[in-house]
Amino acid sequence: MSLNDFVAFASFLCDGVFVLFYLRTAERPCIQTQGRRYLPLLFLAGTLFLYPTGLVPVPDSILVRLLLRIVLCAGCFFSSRMLPLDVAVYGACICTVVYFICQNLFITPLTKPFLMADIPIISSVGANIALCILIVLSIKMLCYLWICRTIPLRSADPIRSPQVIVLVTIAAASIFIKDVQKAVSDGDSSADRHPELSVYFIVLQIALLLCLVFFEQYQRKLRENTAYRLQTATAQALLEHLNAQQERDGEIRRLRHDLKNHMLTLRYFLQAGREQDAVQYIDGFLEQAGHHELRPQTGHALLDCLISEKLTPAAKSGVEISVVLDFRQGGFLEDFDLCVMIGNALDNAVESCLKLPEGQPRFIEVRGGPSANQMIIHIANSCCEPIHFFGELPVSTKRHGQYHGFGLGNIRRALDKYGGQLILPPQGEGRFLLSMFIPLP
Repeated sequence: MSLNDFVAFASFLCDGVFVLFYLRTAERPCIQTQGRRYLPLLFLAGTLFLYPTGLVPVPDSILVRLLLRIVLCAGCFFSSRMLPLDVAVYGACICTVVYFICQNLFITPLTKPFLMADIPIISSVGANIALCILIVLSIKMLCYLWICRTIPLRSADPIRSPQVIVLVTIAAASIFIKDVQKAVSDGDSSADRHPELSVYFIVLQIALLLCLVFFEQYQRKLRENTAYRLQTATAQALLEHLNAQQERDGEIRRLRHDLKNHMLTLRYFLQAGREQDAVQYIDGFLEQAGHHELRPQTGHALLDCLISEKLTPAAKSGVEISVVLDFRQGGFLEDFDLCVMIGNALDNAVESCLKLPEGQPRFIEVRGGPSANQMIIHIANSCCEPIHFFGELPVSTKRHGQYHGFGLGNIRRALDKYGGQLILPPQGEGRFLLSMFIPLP
């Protein structure tokens, strides 16, 4: 194997690892069917023929190589994870563009000696070749890991036209810069003696990479803000609904004041031997009084309504509900912020429990109260899926993440207003725990 073949094969392995790493940032369940288990690796192995290894002739056209790489990477993404086709193609485009930019960084007169191991760093020829290749691959891998960290594939879902336009523009600019760079290097024999030309081309490629990263992060922030505004409107509607429910609770309490008259009616039925009428009367009274609704006693009227509204459907579905919460000192929280914090947490807990099949333990526990000059709230629930974290927050498992995955972020934003903290301790199997700590004024 010649040096060129060895460099090409090492680059293939490095770039293949990048594709696999970037694929993992999609956070989608892998398809485990026997017939398609090795199909993604076959697509990835197909990219080997795009490197100058001497196995097959490599197309001279940069555009052809770019399109072939996109097709193969998209096939790898689409066959290995349950991704929509547009997301798979867009992720393949990002991998291809980043690969071309990183490759272009090492074909300038200043950096190409490192790629071809022509620059003498140490005296031993073999060690010098290995060191040069290691330097090049390390820089590329650091760049790849940075891309996986800053613009994960899950943040691109759903794909919109501005993202496609920007990505195509960056790809075209990178190809154009490479052609200009090649023309300057081939046409000017003094290019090697002018390192400022190499620096110029390197800066341009880095600028393109930064543009891609900043634009993708901007798109994610835009979706987060849109989701926050949507949840704000939802929380406001929930608050109005809870206020209406409080009025209904007042009517129920007034109904209970008439208990004496109800008891007289029941005594009449029993004395007259009309037991069936008495039973029907009791059933009607319990239904009217909301006997089937969950009625926690936290010491905070709005919070009682909120917990009842969120957890009553789960209780009717067989979820075991436990609420032991002393919130009498929680009046300093604004109603809207309370709805955001507790509402989002309970929504996630209910959704996680309802995903569990019948027969498995399903529970939601709400506990807490004042302690050490702060209000502590623990919300635990059963879950069936493993919890994956991105940064400090779990990743949403919903298929389309446009307006999902921001609930915990909104809770943290509301807590920050009061100097509070959101803590997600290590999770046990089948259990998820969320803790909120809010300093008491």
